[in-house]
Amino acid sequence: MKDEVYLLLRHFGEFNETRIRYSEFCKLFSPKREDYASLLRSRAGTLYPPIDKRRVFNVVTLERLIEVVRLHLESEGVAESIRQRMSSRSSFSLYEAFQALDRDRNGFVTIDEFRDVLLANGVYADIKDLESLMEIYDKNRDGRVSYSEFVQEVTPKSPRRY
Repeated sequence: MKDEVYLLLRHFGEFNETRIRYSEFCKLFSPKREDYASLLRSRAGTLYPPIDKRRVFNVVTLERLIEVVRLHLESEGVAESIRQRMSSRSSFSLYEAFQALDRDRNGFVTIDEFRDVLLANGVYADIKDLESLMEIYDKNRDGRVSYSEFVQEVTPKSPRRY
């Protein structure tokens, strides 16, 4: 599990570090639906009176939080396994993979190009799925994925074999 935590921190940390800032932590655990995220952001923190920090969450909330963390860790392990398998294939080229996505050859991959490639391979992704995909790859949030952003995401991050 230590390696999965390392992968999670490297993936969600803004500077690919082994620590994350509070804002990155919030992004990791905030709901993706804006109405739920807004509701959560509008809640005031409880500082006074002092509270027993072990009793902040009720049992159901704590169980769900643990499950979310477990799923994040598990998905990072699976993603790293895929990254390592791809990179170990002598026939795999990061540049050719990027070119397959960059249909208009402008040096960037857009949400529409992701959708088109997925559809061409029999995978239907709704707009939320596509936005989540862009959130993962589009590191500078300019609405498109550069080759360097693509390489950063698909390059293995752990020396351990998955």
